[in-house]
Amino acid sequence: MAINSTFQQARDLLAAGRIAVRPLITQIAVLEDVARILGRAKTPTELKTLVRPASPDLG
Repeated sequence: MAINSTFQQARDLLAAGRIAVRPLITQIAVLEDVARILGRAKTPTELKTLVRPASPDLG
């Protein structure tokens, strides 16, 4: 949940590259894998999964 007063600041820090987000991403997956990803959502080792809208070979 984002708080209105901190969302803009957080967005600016992300845009400026001042927050390292890569360590927060557990995995990067394609949209076709969403069912598998949702099945792992309650796993304590999963933090964030970045879902790409298409396979890398599709652009």
